[in-house]
Amino acid sequence: MKLLEWYPARLETINGMTAIVCTYRRQLEDHPPVLVWVYCFENNDRLVILTMSYRENETQIWKPLFEKSLSSFRI
Repeated sequence: MKLLEWYPARLETINGMTAIVCTYRRQLEDHPPVLVWVYCFENNDRLVILTMSYRENETQIWKPLFEKSLSSFRI
């Protein structure tokens, strides 16, 4: 697996919760590139990590579901 691109970490508010978001693109051998989002939420003395990804060439299929899932996420 190789890392194709790494985007700067940022803070984002999701459903009233603050998360550190790390995003990158990766690729395994000659397979299509994959977009990955890692959301880190602090919950008192715990860290909740939500990782979501999909293949770049399947964006039309997965992006709406990704957005709907993220908007429904609650701790």
